[in-house]
Amino acid sequence: DAARQAEPVAAARLLRIRLALDAAPTVRGDAEALRTLLDNLVENALKFAPEGSEVLLEAHAEGAEAVLRV
Repeated sequence: DAARQAEPVAAARLLRIRLALDAAPTVRGDAEALRTLLDNLVENALKFAPEGSEVLLEAHAEGAEAVLRV
């Protein structure tokens, strides 16, 4: 959802958003706070990425932890 929402901003800057999502474990926490965090990370990535480049959103499991990279 965060990638889809950011697509118009990415397109305006000629950026490509790429998703690399593996099955991550369930994350327990405040869903609204986690979404705000992800939105902020994506917004900053789009703001500072060189025009015409790619922003990669990656999620995977490392043991019992979920890892998110932007």
